[in-house]
Amino acid sequence: MADEVDPIAVLVMSEKGIDMTGARPKLATAQMLSTSDLIVHMGCGSEAVCPFVPGVPSESWGVDDPKGGDIDAYRRARDVIEGKVRELAGRARAGRVSPETIELRLE
Repeated sequence: MADEVDPIAVLVMSEKGIDMTGARPKLATAQMLSTSDLIVHMGCGSEAVCPFVPGVPSESWGVDDPKGGDIDAYRRARDVIEGKVRELAGRARAGRVSPETIELRLE
């Protein structure tokens, strides 16, 4: 795991007003996954390597990893994620996902 968030990711997020200065990557632990209400896979490449926890629903968003790409690859990934988060929030508001179970953890 990387020691720091990719500087290009920090830059493209700042374009949307999100300050990730000083953010650090965090490994998803078994406890975090087992107490989650929903696991979102951004793009594991293979379902075999995506986290699976019995009883915890999951979604695969199929986001291409921008690492190694140009800044536009990072922007595309950011924009896909933003759209998916908005769609998830819309489902929660419409009652298709319980709003009480959706908590964005950006710590």
